[in-house]
Parts: sequence; C-alpha cells; structure tokens
Amino acid sequence: GYNIWTDGTDIYFSYNTNHYVLNKATSTWSEKTWTGLTSFNGNYIFAASNKIIYYSGSNYYTLDESTSTWSSLSSVFKPYSNGNGS
Repeated sequence: GYNIWTDGTDIYFSYNTNHYVLNKATSTWSEKTWTGLTSFNGNYIFAASNKIIYYSGSNYYTLDESTSTWSSLSSVFKPYSNGNGS
C-alpha cells in the first residue's frame, strides 16, 4: 500500500502528520507519535545497512527505533575535512 512501511518488526502508515502503527494481533491501527520529524510520507522511507532512512529532496533522516526519534543525517554524519578547509 501507498505510504505503508516497516522497520522489520512493525508496520506503519505515514502521511503528512498522520501516523499509525498496526497491531498485527488485532489488525487495528493506532496513532503513532514520532520525535524530530513529525510530517512525512511513508513512500519515501527505505532500509539501508540496518537503518531506516527517510528522504525528501536533499534532506535525509534516520530513525532511532528505540526512542521513535528521527535525526537529520547531517547531524549524524559530518562532512569530511582534511583540516585545510577542503
């Protein structure tokens, strides 16, 4: 389905500020709250190297599943510098 994604354990629906997690035992959806990034669409989420990544244009975010927190990859990965400004 469109905007449905998984972290490998749970199944989510995310569209703008509407986020839900599926209870697989009862087949019901309940609201899900994220921190750090609250408006996004599930169709822009993918898994890479055991990480959940969201991208929009040139902005990339990674999910800390233990805290339900999205962090900008620019704050996780710092640009390479050789010490002379290049």
